[in-house]
Amino acid sequence: MRTTITSHKRKVMTTAGLVMLITGMTVTTACGQELPQLPDNLLPVAVARDGHTVTESYRYRSMFSSDAVFNTKEGFRNFDENVYYNQHWEDVHVVNMVRRAGPVWELPYEPDNKLGQIEVKTPAGMMPLDILITDEMSRIQGFIVVHKGKIVYEKYPGMGENDNHIWYSTGKTLPAMILSILEARGEINVNEPVDKYLEKAKGTHWEGIRIIDVMDMASGLDLAETADTMLNEDHKVNKYFRISIGWDKIARDGSSNSEYWTIDDLMYAIDDREDVAPGTIFEYSSLNTRMLTMLVEEVSGKRFTEILSDYVWSLIGAEGDGFIGVNPSGGAVVGGMMNSRLRDLARYGLLYTPSWEKRFGKAAHEKWGLTKKLSLADVVFKGCRPALYQAALDAGGGGFFVGSSDPEIRCNSRQWDSVYTDGDMYKAGVGGQGVYISSKRDLVVAFYSTAYADWEHLARTIAKYLGH
Repeated sequence: MRTTITSHKRKVMTTAGLVMLITGMTVTTACGQELPQLPDNLLPVAVARDGHTVTESYRYRSMFSSDAVFNTKEGFRNFDENVYYNQHWEDVHVVNMVRRAGPVWELPYEPDNKLGQIEVKTPAGMMPLDILITDEMSRIQGFIVVHKGKIVYEKYPGMGENDNHIWYSTGKTLPAMILSILEARGEINVNEPVDKYLEKAKGTHWEGIRIIDVMDMASGLDLAETADTMLNEDHKVNKYFRISIGWDKIARDGSSNSEYWTIDDLMYAIDDREDVAPGTIFEYSSLNTRMLTMLVEEVSGKRFTEILSDYVWSLIGAEGDGFIGVNPSGGAVVGGMMNSRLRDLARYGLLYTPSWEKRFGKAAHEKWGLTKKLSLADVVFKGCRPALYQAALDAGGGGFFVGSSDPEIRCNSRQWDSVYTDGDMYKAGVGGQGVYISSKRDLVVAFYSTAYADWEHLARTIAKYLGH
């Protein structure tokens, strides 16, 4: 069924139509691979905004495991219980706090009523933004647009405005950003190999691999997130997720008296590949992000959450503390477990815009120990290596998160999924989270969802509308 919106008043929008919209019928990656479809009998996300019952909360809490989130048959799941997990990660996982500091950056609320009426393309047809986001069966939980330091659009269909929500892979940009600051301080050279800074990497397959190749998801190791690696319980990528998400104890050799894997030992045991050279192709992997986190801690001498609090969260005028899930060894799982309020995710995105520079730039550069201005957006854009991105498209992807064949996308860079020819950038999370940044338009679009859909296209449509 296709639903046609002919005016700004709502026509009949069936549940089937919305399920088709949020799943895209067959949501695919750039390589044509179908993502897991959602069941058609999901509860509306408004249950999370209105509050789960005590019985539901205890039931979902008791159900939590690595299999509840990362199922070896279905991949990452987005069922009713995951709506609870997305907003209550601290209830189901051990976390470290990310501390805010200083005055809150009050973002003026000046809604642009025309923004909600712009027509956006969806698998169910063209429809106004308001209808897409607020429909009772939409999986969007929170959506915000900040333009020139002002909130011009904000909706919370499935969460409270003061609730924390998991970022999933949107958090992958955090260690890359901190490494960019350490690079500007002269404490690390990203063109040097990993083993120059991590002694334990010597003698492993990480030896000789440049940090920039790890940042750009081009390490060339056997750690790409594909159906073969993620859904195969014998593969180290699968083991990594099972340990990180569910604290599963996994024996090294499968015997009952074997030692268990730690995350970092597993990292250093990652296998090599003969068919791919480092620095030649973009292949998405959360294990690359874990390596960046290990480098941040080694170079800075601080736990990741400490330096994130000091270098980032204390410099964005955050409303609330954030938190990150940690693995059994205590290491931050930055590749998927950062949590914060939606407005604070938007404030993080503002780090890459002129509005933040005007408000916090001087204090930030002093905190970072820099005498020369650092534009984080310029670092990402200038680091573009289009050949890596094109190689992934030419190879048909081979992974769950490859990117898009949109000709306006120039590259992936420093953990950002898409960097556009006009300098805009985008990062997605597997459950439907994301942040879109346009430095030249002084714009941030941020959102939380419980279904993966083409929210990137939606954000870019908004950016072009506000930038005309």
